Amino acid sequence: MIEKAVTKLSFKGQQQSIDSVPLFAVDNSQDPSYFVLHTFQGVIQLFVFGNTKLPRKSINAKSKKRSKDTDDLWSVSSISIGNVVVLKMVMLKHCSNLLAMLYRTFNFDYALRYYTVDPKTKSVVLTKQFEEFDEPPSCVIPMNQGGILIVSGIHIFYFPNPNIYLTLSDECTDPTVSINTQEGYITKDISGNRELLMENFNTYEIIDDSRVLLVSSSGSAYILNLEATKTNKTFEIMNIHLIKLGMLTIPTAQGLHHIDENYFYQASRTSQSMLFQIFPREPFLHINSFLDSSPPILSIDTEVDNGFVSISTCQGGQHSGEFRRYTSGLTQLKFEKRNPISSDITSFSVLQGPQILLKKVNNERTILNTDPSTETLNLPDCSTIFDTRLIGPDTVHITNVGIFKNTQSIHLEEFLSGKFFGQSLMVTIDKNNTLTLRNQYKVLHSTVLTSSSEIRKMDICETPEKCLILITWWDGLYSIYKTNSDSLTNIWKGTLPDKDGIFSSTILYEESTQFAYVFLLTQDGKLTQFQFDPKTSIKYEKHLTTLKLDTCPLQVAKNGSKVLLFNDSSLFGLVMDIFLGIFAPHKIPFKGSFRDVAIMNVSTIAILSKSSINMYSLSIKKSLDLFRCSTRHSNVLVTKSVNIPRTKYSVVVLQETKIELDTIKKHSYLELIDNSNLKPIHRFSFGKKQVELVDMCLACKPEDEEDGRSFVCLSGQISDPLYTLGIKNNKIVLLSESKVQGISTIADTKLNSISIYSGDDSVYCITGNVNFLVQSDELNDSWTLIPASVSQVPVFAIAHTICHDSIFMGDVMHGLYEAKVSEDYDVKVSKVNLDYKHHFLTSVDSRDLNGKSIVITGDSFGNLSILDVKLKQQKCAFNVGDQINSIKCISASTDSTNVAVFGTVNGGLYKLSFIDDEETCEILESCQKELGAISTPYNNTRKDWKLIQKQESGLYTTKEHFGVIDMRLIRKFLGEKILKSHSKSYSGGRLLKVSSKNKTTLEKILFESSLLLN
Repeated sequence: MIEKAVTKLSFKGQQQSIDSVPLFAVDNSQDPSYFVLHTFQGVIQLFVFGNTKLPRKSINAKSKKRSKDTDDLWSVSSISIGNVVVLKMVMLKHCSNLLAMLYRTFNFDYALRYYTVDPKTKSVVLTKQFEEFDEPPSCVIPMNQGGILIVSGIHIFYFPNPNIYLTLSDECTDPTVSINTQEGYITKDISGNRELLMENFNTYEIIDDSRVLLVSSSGSAYILNLEATKTNKTFEIMNIHLIKLGMLTIPTAQGLHHIDENYFYQASRTSQSMLFQIFPREPFLHINSFLDSSPPILSIDTEVDNGFVSISTCQGGQHSGEFRRYTSGLTQLKFEKRNPISSDITSFSVLQGPQILLKKVNNERTILNTDPSTETLNLPDCSTIFDTRLIGPDTVHITNVGIFKNTQSIHLEEFLSGKFFGQSLMVTIDKNNTLTLRNQYKVLHSTVLTSSSEIRKMDICETPEKCLILITWWDGLYSIYKTNSDSLTNIWKGTLPDKDGIFSSTILYEESTQFAYVFLLTQDGKLTQFQFDPKTSIKYEKHLTTLKLDTCPLQVAKNGSKVLLFNDSSLFGLVMDIFLGIFAPHKIPFKGSFRDVAIMNVSTIAILSKSSINMYSLSIKKSLDLFRCSTRHSNVLVTKSVNIPRTKYSVVVLQETKIELDTIKKHSYLELIDNSNLKPIHRFSFGKKQVELVDMCLACKPEDEEDGRSFVCLSGQISDPLYTLGIKNNKIVLLSESKVQGISTIADTKLNSISIYSGDDSVYCITGNVNFLVQSDELNDSWTLIPASVSQVPVFAIAHTICHDSIFMGDVMHGLYEAKVSEDYDVKVSKVNLDYKHHFLTSVDSRDLNGKSIVITGDSFGNLSILDVKLKQQKCAFNVGDQINSIKCISASTDSTNVAVFGTVNGGLYKLSFIDDEETCEILESCQKELGAISTPYNNTRKDWKLIQKQESGLYTTKEHFGVIDMRLIRKFLGEKILKSHSKSYSGGRLLKVSSKNKTTLEKILFESSLLLN
């Protein structure tokens, strides 16, 4: 955005307008010649244009000299309007130079005035003063036909242009519509609609000559229809209708816009702006899409479930808030149908039809039809059916004892595996490890497989040109063959690193990328993924990634290009990363255990449990991001959240702010949120007490040991600082509220944060302008101050973190302090001297990483540092370009690559990942140096640490950053969007030699760092 200072109004003898924002009203003629501005108390300024061309150079606000061009631009006149608060100013249409002003006196009387503007004489003259309103109006609408509509929660008023004779038609039989002939305006009484009594209309959009779309402060949308006929001198009103359309979103003033035809856009105060349509019949409103914004992140909470990370953020500003959850779940699973079965069913498979083939413990097989009738399938001596295909009128089975047509054997031979492809082709592996290609029952080609280990799995996938066969062995060996009806050729052999045993595997072809993908699942729960180009006869291979998904091995359920991974307690989907063309695993939420999984079709899966086969609809979201973001919007601020372990709930703190007699009062209440859909389950308030909660954490020892659902809230009020609450019967209940014994000796205490120091001893750490430890006694519902723990930092401890026997506290002005705690809870505080010093520190957290303790700190300058606690050395220091509001470490095993997440004042959410491979780090540093030298938004110098001192240019003094790789820069390079001006050099590969050479490594690192896996 380019801004030019054209002129500056003098404050000399002027006072900024009280209770009113600056208001503009512009001449609505085709060639505007003036505008009216209200910004100073008691006056309006009339700007009459002279030379309409803007000056070439902007005016320095500090300069006393005025450009001659600026003098010619306009002339300014000030006109007194009396000691009133101007609420709205509009120019009337079809009436030259008439200004309507809605104002309020300091006795809180509301009224309307008309002013006539004369640009020739540069004057504004009061033309008409209307009588006072009985209630405060909130909306002034200049109508296309002339005149204005004024709307309140009780009445709708229509005021015509001057010199227009206003009448109410005899055809109007609505008793709520009346005319004031003396004052000359029409009134519609809407007080009968109780919903409108508390409404405040602050945004509108004129649709045509008779219809106006209104949106109230609560988000309700209405159509206001003014039925009227107009002549040169008269204006006859037939009726006024107000029709409710439904709910939209909490609007911003002047944030409603008519896009085209019946499409509208409403900007939102709750970060949920929307594009919508209006229809003539119910439902009147159709929401086309939401446009999320990025309000400041106030706090972050994380949880890890079986290696999958979930991130919760509390965001918002003065008028609204939101609670967001980021999860790896890109799949929605919805229960559809239950088919009861006997408990001796061990597995099942899908036949064409679709029918389900059930296998019992004694190897008996039953076909479950969709009726759901059943029929017995008798295949003598058969223990395993590898594949089934409907060929003509017959059902053909490949089994471990041979090939069957319906129930008749047509070829008996001991097979280890078998698959159909094409119309009637099949591949089999016999007991002698011979891979054979057959056309129905005729042998076309065969080859002997050589390996010292037992064959584990065979799978196939069809591409437009050929069929690919994947064969895997227990010792980690895998082999790929290509075939059609003319040949059977081995094109690739490989072995997994460390020769991990392959438990299951699959191969598929993705049309969108035209690549084939191999997925190898090992006995220790790892997934290795390969990608290659089948058009080049597999001459190109890319080892992408190996990820730990579970502690137990996983099996594969496949149907066409749909793949699921599962064991008896976990279910995973695979979703394509559109940016890199790689499949990413994500956990599908599912309660209970299961025996087998099958994919019925594109949108349905079947899960075998102990006594039933349950059908579920399955939808997998393709996304540019490898996570799912769910949002709950609120019209009040959301400040804190905590996830309740072993439940599906989170508890959030909501804060309301009210101004009473120039005093700002804040009070908090709690909501219990269902994490699966972010719907509120229960709201808890503290009754008549005005409690302001500043922080909360889980309780050391749960009130109910079985469910562990209790947590502690910290109030900023020293009189009752601590509240213990729990979750019972899906409701938040107050378990105790307590003063801290001994805390009265600490004067003027302001508290800010709380966390568990020692779970075994039920000791908590509380910090603020005074820092101390308290011990909880659950039996007596009491809290006791530990006197030896009382300490202070120079100004105020804005945040703290527990790191073994130390407490690291961030002083808002003076940086990081360490409080060492003895066994007797005696505390000694000392300053942590850093080479890269913080200014206005905002957040602190810590964790163990690869056997070392680290402390992560951030400040309002956007600086972030990671400190090695033992060595007291910073391992990295850099700037993110935005104030850091919150840092939260991801609690997991010490060898986890995901370290922490942090949020900024502009709503940015970032993840820190750790790479300890020196060779990879050297590659990444070389690439970053090369790419950062030509990138404007992610230039290397932009990551430099900011100091509080400024240079003569006004920019902050900086220190060179270190220890960080900016994956935003890598992602931009991989998308070939670094700089369009460098595209010629880039395409030639001369400018970016290092990055181009290591593109495969960059893709692998970007992919792994993008996942919410731990």
